[in-house]
Amino acid sequence: MTPDLIEEARRQLESREVVKAKLQRTVLQSTEEIARDLAAETGGEIVDIRGRSFILYKPLRREWGTKENPSNEES
Repeated sequence: MTPDLIEEARRQLESREVVKAKLQRTVLQSTEEIARDLAAETGGEIVDIRGRSFILYKPLRREWGTKENPSNEES
């Protein structure tokens, strides 16, 4: 796993909340091992692992008073 891959996964999780990845057949590590390592590096959680694919989730950080949450009230 390269630093560029980790950084891209981190960026995608920050903007999308959910990321699906599929490993090439030439990858020697197990899908579980890569998913676990990438989750640890990005602060995400593993949602599902199936075959050579996995899904990571990381809740979006929303700030009060932003476009996504126009009120400054807490729920």
